[in-house]
Amino acid sequence: MAGNNKAVEIRLENISKTFRDPSRGGEVHAVRPLNLEIKPGQLTTLLGPSGCGKTTLLRMVAGFEEPTTGRIIIGGQDQTNVLANKRDIGFVFQNYALFPHMNIYDNVSYGLKLKGVPSAQIKEAVKEVLEMVGLAGMERRYPNQISGGEQQRVALARVIVTKPKVLLFDEPLSNLDAKRRIQMRVEIKQLQQMLSITSLYVTHDQEEALAISDQIVVMNKGTIEQVGSPQEIYSKPRSTYVAKFVGHTNVFTADVKSVNGNVVEAESGGKVYRVTTNYGDVKKGEKAFLLIRPEAVEVKPLSESANGAMKGRVKFVTYLGEKVEYVLDVNGQEITAVAADPQSGEMLNSGQEVAVHLSEERMSIVKE
Repeated sequence: MAGNNKAVEIRLENISKTFRDPSRGGEVHAVRPLNLEIKPGQLTTLLGPSGCGKTTLLRMVAGFEEPTTGRIIIGGQDQTNVLANKRDIGFVFQNYALFPHMNIYDNVSYGLKLKGVPSAQIKEAVKEVLEMVGLAGMERRYPNQISGGEQQRVALARVIVTKPKVLLFDEPLSNLDAKRRIQMRVEIKQLQQMLSITSLYVTHDQEEALAISDQIVVMNKGTIEQVGSPQEIYSKPRSTYVAKFVGHTNVFTADVKSVNGNVVEAESGGKVYRVTTNYGDVKKGEKAFLLIRPEAVEVKPLSESANGAMKGRVKFVTYLGEKVEYVLDVNGQEITAVAADPQSGEMLNSGQEVAVHLSEERMSIVKE
């Protein structure tokens, strides 16, 4: 099934949204002025907690909310004041929004019938799209006769059968159990890549965002904290907020001793670290924060201590099957470490003294 046109770019220019709410002081800034570019064919995820502005931003792109300021450019055309039903956008809702009195065929074909597409073309298009989402042969079933995952596939089929220029997803997997969520996020990504439709996806689930996205936009209180690839967001967070929200991170307060380009020397817990990931806002003599992921913390029995290692003690051990998590006490500071694929004889024990090494190559330093 080919797309309607070649993939389009989405540009948001100085977009904001303010609601009037006398009970909260008069005005609520749901989205503060921001700029964002989504490249053609890219799946970009708006990631953040409830109330961060991600759904409001999505609804403005869809045409369901009118921006207070700014412009929405889709495929080079200003769509800011265009009605939602004229924007050539497909919207996949959190609650599927299927018609319960219609079978799968009628649900999927609904949009095509509204457009006046001939019956023969509708039949062929619905057949093709149901095969694509793995629902071939289920045309006569009703929504209450299929699983939640299958209902989400119907909702997705109903959207893509109309060949929209843009796909919007509002927490589409939140009503599914963990196993079906993993399965569906793979299917959505495969389908989006195959059709090459520019897509904007909203979720609060960090793992989901990392798995499905080409680009992640981390939002907080109506603003953008960081934009980057999943690898950049996880490995090079630009703030403690991003580091803590996306996965788990050890955060240490540090005193900046010297700055030479991207190389920063900072002292924390009586030890000086040489860090090469600096975003230009850390200055000599200031306080900053050192960030390191648990998997970059090496922990071994004290007998295997190497040069530069610190002495610590294991406080807690959590076995998670494919990995084991250790909570360590190092000079009164709590540090979390993760070891992958542990063998039973290699696991450390609570109370055991250990050697702890923090990989400077995998550290970041941020101002806040």
